[in-house]
Amino acid sequence: MSKLLKLATPLCAAIALSACASMPSPIPEQPALAELPEMDSMSYETGFRMDYVDELTGEKRNWTVTDVSEDGTVYATINNGCKWWTTKSWFDGVLGWENCGTGDWSTGEGVATKASEPLWPLADGKTATYSYSLTNSVGKTDKHTRKCAVSTANVETSIGPLDAYKVACKDGYGEGSNIRTWYISPEHGEISFSRWEIGKGMRTHNRYL
Repeated sequence: MSKLLKLATPLCAAIALSACASMPSPIPEQPALAELPEMDSMSYETGFRMDYVDELTGEKRNWTVTDVSEDGTVYATINNGCKWWTTKSWFDGVLGWENCGTGDWSTGEGVATKASEPLWPLADGKTATYSYSLTNSVGKTDKHTRKCAVSTANVETSIGPLDAYKVACKDGYGEGSNIRTWYISPEHGEISFSRWEIGKGMRTHNRYL
């Protein structure tokens, strides 16, 4: 599957180089073949369905948008029963989740406390910083700081190689941290999403295209 590569984005300048060196590239990538146009924010309508493959288990899954509020908040349900909702900004932290896994953190909510300039429209070299807190089902709260950087790459997909934006975000919380990576094509939308927990390895890897 993916091979070990350094995280070749400006994000490495903001986090420990050892973490970059040990993190595998979620999907094979090369330098983008062309300059990408700026990309406006993604928008979803009620009823939209996203099919994907869980690369960690090989399972085919999907999530469906159940509602979009007036302020742009997206509500969705995965076909395993997990419900989640997030802002239209997409990268600044989830607003809530329910029945997603087991344990105290299977249900919770998030509150944004501070944000820099938004990443949208996406453009190579853009960066942003977000602060937010997450509270689980028994009231434990973790404060997070998320630093994101945008670059471009040419990646392999089910329809052939595509130039795409790569949005890599490092979350710092308590004594832990992880790196979330999105690959997004201006023409085809999301290609892949992954979450690498430093010290524990790949925790989520969804392949959409």
